[in-house]
Amino acid sequence: MLKNTAGQFWRVFAFVTATGAPMEDDQDNITATIKLDSGSPAATNDVNPTQAVGKGGYYDFALTQAETNANQVWITPVSATSGVTVIGVPGEYSPSVNVAPVAPYTSRTSKVTLTKLSDYKTGTPVGPLQIPITAINVAVNDVVAFGAELCDENGVTDRIYIEGVVVSSGGSFYAQFEIEGSTDLDVTPSPFWHWGLEHTNDDGDVSAIVGDKELIVLPDRVVSA
Repeated sequence: MLKNTAGQFWRVFAFVTATGAPMEDDQDNITATIKLDSGSPAATNDVNPTQAVGKGGYYDFALTQAETNANQVWITPVSATSGVTVIGVPGEYSPSVNVAPVAPYTSRTSKVTLTKLSDYKTGTPVGPLQIPITAINVAVNDVVAFGAELCDENGVTDRIYIEGVVVSSGGSFYAQFEIEGSTDLDVTPSPFWHWGLEHTNDDGDVSAIVGDKELIVLPDRVVSA
């Protein structure tokens, strides 16, 4: 969650205490209190949450900008329905778009700039994926690595991590990767994927860039948002 930022949501999960089964259609009975730093608890501005698409016991509270303006935010959900427990789901937080480059993990500045997602070039779900890039010190056959992660409304996470090379076509440079269903989930990039790109030039200098969606770091990667 980003501090002092509008348009964010807080997700909770409701379940039957005795069995652990998800509790659906309970939004009218779920409320929450919020406490900012050393302040006193108060009811959330969004009195009742909205049931998440796909349900599964998930609900979303819409937070105002003021409700995120603190170094510590404590939110406590509860259901008036007997035998139902509600807990927060921090793994479901989705901060606003981050378009700033991440700090490269070498002494060199970032060299790769990604364009918007609509500029992806991919013909079919299985086949070459080309991401347009403009950069200093980018040359054909430079090593690039593409990482992406998608977490759906039910908390199911899919990941891609593909290594490729820089190619040139029509005077433009592209980071090109071969997507194979058996190893790379057989998926087409979409606005719902959070992604990032690493670039290594012929001197071995490595840099990383955040795309036009938040970069969720994949396992064993060095970069951070």
